[in-house]
Amino acid sequence: MLPGMDNDNDSAKVGKRVTAIDAETDRMARLFLGKENEEQAKRRLKIVQSNPNSHLSSAKTFQEMGLPPALLKGVQSLGFEKPSAIQEMALPMCLRRPPENLLAQAQSGSGKTAAFCLAGLCNVDTRLAMPQMLVVTPTRELAVQCVQETLLPMAKFMEPPLEVFSALKGTHPPREGIRAHVVVGTPGSVVAALDKRRLLLTHCATFVLDEADAMLEDSGDSTQHRNKCIQIKNRYLPPGQHQTLLFSATFPREVKEFGLQLAQSPVNEISLPDEQDLVLDVITQLWIDLRHTRQSRLELIQELYDVLEMGQSIIFCRTKREADVINERLQAQGFTCSVLHGSLDGVDRDATMEQFRLGHNKVLLTTNVLSRGVDVPAVSLVVNYDMPTMGYSQDPDPDTYLHRIGRTGRFGRRGVAINLIQDDSTFRVMESIDRHFSPTGSMLRQASTDVEELEKIIVEESKKRVENRDLSSEPMSQT
Repeated sequence: MLPGMDNDNDSAKVGKRVTAIDAETDRMARLFLGKENEEQAKRRLKIVQSNPNSHLSSAKTFQEMGLPPALLKGVQSLGFEKPSAIQEMALPMCLRRPPENLLAQAQSGSGKTAAFCLAGLCNVDTRLAMPQMLVVTPTRELAVQCVQETLLPMAKFMEPPLEVFSALKGTHPPREGIRAHVVVGTPGSVVAALDKRRLLLTHCATFVLDEADAMLEDSGDSTQHRNKCIQIKNRYLPPGQHQTLLFSATFPREVKEFGLQLAQSPVNEISLPDEQDLVLDVITQLWIDLRHTRQSRLELIQELYDVLEMGQSIIFCRTKREADVINERLQAQGFTCSVLHGSLDGVDRDATMEQFRLGHNKVLLTTNVLSRGVDVPAVSLVVNYDMPTMGYSQDPDPDTYLHRIGRTGRFGRRGVAINLIQDDSTFRVMESIDRHFSPTGSMLRQASTDVEELEKIIVEESKKRVENRDLSSEPMSQT
């Protein structure tokens, strides 16, 4: 039984889930290699190394990186030996001895989670029943995904078996303290366990912040996350005896500077210096002008789903109330959809996400709680019902836009993002985001409100997804 589960029913669900994961070879393989040309991806990344002369710097395969036999066997059992661009660059830095810290930036869906999980597991000795790796994520959904989709499958050959505790709202650390090898959770729940001395980090060798910029930004709700992350780092982790890994697709300059200070020297850096390189070219981005029509955004969505046979889609709304209303309206029209946001309790959020992953619901209404990191391969369409802005202002939020549309186009597969423009202020937000990533303003193209034309575009991209899937299933050459 995994620590952090409240009852036998939860344990049984996890057991079934782990079994299902073992059977999902195709899905897990995509964690290690996207379809994008890896040499092109590597050229986009800028590297600043504290020790460029390390023998690991030239490693091109998992074998050359000197992974522990159990972890190498786990990787090989998935059918892939060649790392993706970010993994090829990040893992040698993470595996150096003595350990060095890393701030790493790479596109959405490029394999960042697999990189830091594999790096951290290399520092775990399962014979020692103490927390040796701590992963902090901004949302519950990311924490659950990290455990279920990456850590457990990757470590399935480790002996004794790896144990993971999920430090989330609603889970209760045992009175005798957490003895799991890896702890994954959100900042508030992790700090609560530390404050109660249910979690001790005296043996922690790896500290990871996933979607680090979302937790280190000094504004809005992020400030609370930032303070808790500082508290974990400076108060509870053994100084000078752990490795700090910061990963995200976006790192605003101020956040990056603070992250480098938090990680402390020696620190390596992998970044995408050009904003244009952040955008996945496998995503077709469209905008639809509804400013001068009688058609509402909801009516357009209903018409589109009426004629469209597709995989799954995510609709992003500004507020929880708006997501609830649209969900109710779509369900009343007979669509299989669900809603996920911060007002739901943990059990409901987990169940909703699981049902969506399994394909039982085709449409998911959500807020920014799901904009980062969450991966569901069948998502072929993302709809921005509301363009992302900073809080409740009308200031554009390019980073959130990038993370939102990154829920499709995962691991090199094709996807479509549709932005609904209902007034002039929304149009200005869209224009600003377009110019942010493309100085010529050519990233987004206008599409007709004609549903049949939209259907043709989405269907065409779906065909390309199938072609990419067929190609990605071919075995990589052995080295």
